[in-house]
Order: sequence, then C-alpha cells, then structure tokens
Amino acid sequence: MSDWRRESLAAFAARIGAFAADSVPHDFAVNPAVAEKVAAETGRFLPFFGNTTAYLLPASAQEYVARLADTLHARHGEHLAAPLPPALAHVTLHDLRASSQLAAVAADVFRDGPALGVAVAAARALGPVRCRLTYVFNLVNTSVVVGLQAVDEAAHRRLLAARDCVSHLVPHPHFTPHLTLAYYRSGPVAPEFPPALAATLRELSLKVRDYEVELLPELLHGLHFSSMATYWPVC
Repeated sequence: MSDWRRESLAAFAARIGAFAADSVPHDFAVNPAVAEKVAAETGRFLPFFGNTTAYLLPASAQEYVARLADTLHARHGEHLAAPLPPALAHVTLHDLRASSQLAAVAADVFRDGPALGVAVAAARALGPVRCRLTYVFNLVNTSVVVGLQAVDEAAHRRLLAARDCVSHLVPHPHFTPHLTLAYYRSGPVAPEFPPALAATLRELSLKVRDYEVELLPELLHGLHFSSMATYWPVC
C-alpha cells in the first residue's frame, strides 16, 4: 500500500504546506517539460494527448477560479500560456496517460476505456467531497495552481477512496489535488519575474484561504484531452 492511501488529513496538510507556502525558488526556471505543451513565443497550447479522471467544477467555483486566473494574467501574462477555458477548470483525481505524440498513447487510451468507466462509476458512488482551498503555488515550475484539501477527516478518506478506485489503472505514488490556474511559457524568464510571482502567490493564497468547493460525483468524469486546454468527457 502506497503512502498516499494511509496519509491522514493532518499529515497531508503538513506535506503540502511544506512546499506550497514558499514555492518559487530564487533560481526559478521553467520546467523543460512545458515546451511539449506550450509554444514559447505565443503561449499557444500545443497538441498533447492522453486521458485522466477529474472533477469538473460547479459554475460558481468556475467563476471564482477564473477571477484568480485573470489576476495572474493581468500581472504576469508575458510569462504565461494562453488563458485556460473557465468551463474546463477541474480537480484531477488521477492522471493516466499523456504524450505529445498521439501514437504513443492512443492504443493504451483506447484499452483503458471499459475499466475507466467502471472505476469512475465506483468513485462516483462514494458521494461528494467538500474541500477548501489552501495555497496558490508554483507546481514544479510548470504551472500555477491552487491546492485543495478536504474539510475534515471523513471527507479526506472519501477523496482518497475515490482516487483508489482509479489508481490501479496507472499507479502514481503521490497525490496533490489542485486546480490549474495557468501554465508557464517555456524559455528564459526576466530576473524580476520570480520575486514578483512569489508576491502574487502570497497575496492570492491569503485571498483563497478557506474558500470551500464541493467535488460532486455527477461532475466526476473520465476525460480525454488533445491539449492542456482541450478536454472532453468520455464517461
């Protein structure tokens, strides 16, 4: 059994807080992996293919997240990819396949279909999970995200159980539930960007603290994607 299945809510909060509270390194450089997803010159999203499981958001939460993203783009847009569609804002439950080359994942994505449908149905049956936002932070130099954690231990166990329904398809060792607000553009950054970004993230973290959102079973889907801005439900 991997650690994320055993992790208590208190341990989860401590683990996330240890890196999310001060997440922009002084020697910040955009993760090279971003070059597969975002065009450096324009910020346009590039073809990137795969499948995942995620909770889409209720309309009120979509609007709230969109306002956070608008603040980021207004202040740091030259370093960010194109804005993400608000209607596709989501909390990933468990990622599956991903590649810039469709041929590399197409067969696996197709084969995942029946088992994915069963797994998503099992996760939905566990019911809603009420969460609160915690930190807005830099996620491994690829994107700016806002973290979530369950409001109590019972909700936390339910969220972990939902993930356990799908995690056997493509096992991953870590679980950091989050909403992506913006991706970076690849390439060099201006020297003033890291401290300015850090200040914005501190400000937004104070703003979002304790905002609550309910992850609803009817909005949990298996999704296919063809870029980081193009997702559609398949189950």
